[in-house]
Amino acid sequence: MSAGRQKAFDPTQALEAAMHVFWQKGFEGASLSDLIGAMDINKPSLYATFGNKEELFLKATDHYLTHHVGPLMARLEGKGSTLERMRDYLTAVIDAQALECNGCYITVCVNETATQALPKKAHAMVEKVRDHSQTHFQDFFARESEGRLSEDQCRNMALTTITFLHGTAAMTRGGMPAQALKPVIDGVLDLMAERLGEVSVA
Repeated sequence: MSAGRQKAFDPTQALEAAMHVFWQKGFEGASLSDLIGAMDINKPSLYATFGNKEELFLKATDHYLTHHVGPLMARLEGKGSTLERMRDYLTAVIDAQALECNGCYITVCVNETATQALPKKAHAMVEKVRDHSQTHFQDFFARESEGRLSEDQCRNMALTTITFLHGTAAMTRGGMPAQALKPVIDGVLDLMAERLGEVSVA
């Protein structure tokens, strides 16, 4: 092989494929054969490009955060009232969770932290992502309330949001269609409207 020869696969597409395997089967359930088959590469190419299974998981998780979570979170910074943006965000998340009945990648990972299935670096990354989500939503509500909510109230609203999303992730992973879950968004928005002093968006 000449030094300048290009690899016969697209690393980004291969990483996307690996991410879906981890998403569906979790870290422990995803075998190297599963990963190599989905990525359509051989074992030497996997190790040369992505490292071992744990390193591949770290890269796949980062890929998920950048290409799947990032665009969803951007909806919170769009136009409209806080509740309009939250409805748009929650609706989009449920649609994403229901796609192929995969639920939420991070929810799958968080569940594995309780079983000690994740190796050290992977475990630390999942905990970091989980804590960042709590902080992100807490800061969001603090900013949107413009001082009307206490720190504890912002923390509780953030926890409510994350708990809701973990719940819908479990339901969609079990086959519940998105349209059946979307009406539940109203209850979450009613709570937020009460806290924020806004009129709920039907």
